[in-house]
Amino acid sequence: MATANDVYTLVRALLNDTQQDWSTDAVLLPYVQSAYREVARLCRTQGMAIYRKIAAVSGIAGTTTSYATVGRATTPAYASDLIWPVTIREKLSSAAFNAYTPMGRQDDLPRTLVNSKAEWSHWVWVDDTIYLPPVSAVTNRDLLILYEAQLADIASSATTLRIQDSVDAIAYLACSAITKERGQAGWMKEFEDKGQQLVGQLVADEAAATKRATTPGFGGNQ
Repeated sequence: MATANDVYTLVRALLNDTQQDWSTDAVLLPYVQSAYREVARLCRTQGMAIYRKIAAVSGIAGTTTSYATVGRATTPAYASDLIWPVTIREKLSSAAFNAYTPMGRQDDLPRTLVNSKAEWSHWVWVDDTIYLPPVSAVTNRDLLILYEAQLADIASSATTLRIQDSVDAIAYLACSAITKERGQAGWMKEFEDKGQQLVGQLVADEAAATKRATTPGFGGNQ
């Protein structure tokens, strides 16, 4: 996979400083870090999955009268790099791993609490918190969460980029920020427009690849 050094190289070429008269790694790093985060935000806003992980949350106590919650600061808490959950499975804490069953997602907290089931069966995501409905008996249960994760920041030129084919988009958006600071408004706008265009192409390419992977006759579901 590409690294931050690939972005540095392109930025220097775009800004005509391949000899690094001023564009050292230390100078470019904050601009490239910011552009990397911006590309990730723009891609996610347009529905593209960037970096997904799976983590378990164990020993959550169900309640019979109110919603149980799992948040960033609850005990137990979900993974610290979770942005939002994508899918969640549940099981009794005492059950084997293969006992996990899928849960449905609801968009809002019901006005009426229903506690006739032994399992949670659904979850609600509100204010960075997972809400789990009342259960018929107090038991400890585990969750297995597939989630969109925060990207680790770029630390050096050797950092691997987690967004596939993103070198050009990151470089152009970094150039936009650099030229803005240098008072080059015309170049700033040109670099920004190109960066935005490249992000849109990333999202379109990902959607096309996903469609091919799930279309009969294209190596997907037969």
